[in-house]
Amino acid sequence: MYSKVSFIKISNNKNSTKDFYIDITTMKDARLRISSLKSQYHKYLDSLETDDPLPDREVFRYFTLDYSFYTLEKGCFDTYNDAKERRLDLYDEQYEKMNWTSLYGNIPNKYLLSKNEK
Repeated sequence: MYSKVSFIKISNNKNSTKDFYIDITTMKDARLRISSLKSQYHKYLDSLETDDPLPDREVFRYFTLDYSFYTLEKGCFDTYNDAKERRLDLYDEQYEKMNWTSLYGNIPNKYLLSKNEK
């Protein structure tokens, strides 16, 4: 069981509504996870000068940008695949939340139906 899973949202501050990454971690503090990812990124950069470079990860791109991060949600899951499914849902929810005017036009939130009412 994956207890106390955190979803960390990492955003490009210049386009935070559309350019973001959601990371899954069991670390207690988002700052520790970001520090770990940055360390992996620096190892990746060092490996580019060798004959056997480490694989690139999508999240590394954000460390070259003006980025910010925060814990989006915490939860408990039976399997890692369940956590990955929730992450996909969070991507959809965050995109819809941040871009509702492009999805629904200029309609005030109070007039939009919730998912349960549809």
